[in-house]
Amino acid sequence: MLSEALFFSSMLLLIYAIAAFIVFHLFVTLYEEPHLRSQFGESYKEYLGRVPRWGIAIRGFTRETQSNSARD
Repeated sequence: MLSEALFFSSMLLLIYAIAAFIVFHLFVTLYEEPHLRSQFGESYKEYLGRVPRWGIAIRGFTRETQSNSARD
């Protein structure tokens, strides 16, 4: 949606994209994550610590990551 808003120079599409992001964010943080925390407990909390909610994490490799990759 952001690409379309930029491509078409549309303020309406930009507003729509921002509103959609807010709705998705609220759904994930207020419903989905608490539900998954109650369902999976500590393992889900560990998962949240390793994986970014939105976007790509730029982190260096650790020995654990390298050893897991070697097994694949």
